[in-house]
Amino acid sequence: MPRELPFWKGAALFGLAISLFFPLAGLALIGALLIDLVVVSNLPRLKAVVS
Repeated sequence: MPRELPFWKGAALFGLAISLFFPLAGLALIGALLIDLVVVSNLPRLKAVVS
């Protein structure tokens, strides 16, 4: 678990609570995480193409 981020547990609980109370917000959070994973996994390839 990341030690540099002191509030990550609170943010995770807040995201979980928002997801439970507002299901579409939960879908938006999942979508943002999936897009982030796709961009982060392709970042080295993007750097090679751009440079």
